[in-house]
Amino acid sequence: MAISLGSGLGGFAAIAAQPTYGATFVTPTRVLMIKSAKSTWDPHLVYGGPYLEGGITVVPGAARVSTYLDAKGTLMGDMTNSAAALLLKVALASSASLTQLGTTSAWELGGATGANMGVADTNGSYFDMQWGVPTSDGTQKPYNFPSCVITKAEWVFDKTGLVTYSYDFDAQTVQTSTALITPTFPTNAVAFNMANAASTFKIGAFGSEAVLDGVRKATFTLERPMATDRIYLGQQLKESPITNNYINLSVTLEADFLPATKTALWDLFLANTPFSVVATAIGSVIGGGNSNTFGLNMTNVFIDSNAEPNLDGPDVIKNSLTLKGTVDAAADPALKATYIGIDTAF
Repeated sequence: MAISLGSGLGGFAAIAAQPTYGATFVTPTRVLMIKSAKSTWDPHLVYGGPYLEGGITVVPGAARVSTYLDAKGTLMGDMTNSAAALLLKVALASSASLTQLGTTSAWELGGATGANMGVADTNGSYFDMQWGVPTSDGTQKPYNFPSCVITKAEWVFDKTGLVTYSYDFDAQTVQTSTALITPTFPTNAVAFNMANAASTFKIGAFGSEAVLDGVRKATFTLERPMATDRIYLGQQLKESPITNNYINLSVTLEADFLPATKTALWDLFLANTPFSVVATAIGSVIGGGNSNTFGLNMTNVFIDSNAEPNLDGPDVIKNSLTLKGTVDAAADPALKATYIGIDTAF
């Protein structure tokens, strides 16, 4: 049972899918597994003047105007087999839904084909969010963020740590009028990791990737340049963000200079050869031979930088290679995700 605490331990964040940007706030139902939730509120202030008022040298308070209020922020946590599907779907701007695998207790985002990255402008990739923020006496106060989009996502697969996420969001506004929900926290949530022998890191031609040894950490990044300042005359709140440049996809690999990585990574930089990268974290079996699974596949990447095998002291030769995600000639999805967990709904 949750106990009211007057510290961060007493807080929570919950979300709900929002089909239409700017529509009536949807009361959140899915409580997230988060490490931190940070936001910056922007009233877009204007101070009039300077006015020439016979020697007054401080701006008058009456000249201060809040033109409109919106917010930005970041959610950070571990990827888990529960309460993670909706944010993953929104980050990808995917139209995928949760599909039951046979008659088992395993549900997969997008079914057998997984979830492909889409265009946020057309897939209605929005969510409404509430934070319960406790005062020092343990009283939770609601702060509500309507019509959020994810502008940047980062997922880290680390051999010596858990699989983590970081989502940068943009909210249409901030309000406190929606009452605090009674949160129902995820049960049996397990964080993904790369410790299971079934977890893999692979590279190669798309669809024919092979296991590669020597990579310590893989960081996948999706960044969506978006016009998030579409506020017009006669409106109180801004319009939905619009993609206004190419989506930036990248992978950063921390790798040692092994014979395998020399051939499979470093040589590809000199050859300017594209390849596919797949990181997959496998957890326990949850029914019908299906296991808790989270994986990402960037299907056509080039090594852009940091591919030099430098001699720098007596340590093992290594580098942090930067890979750029692109679209291949067959127009395959540039980023694909596999997510199998225990949630039956977002």
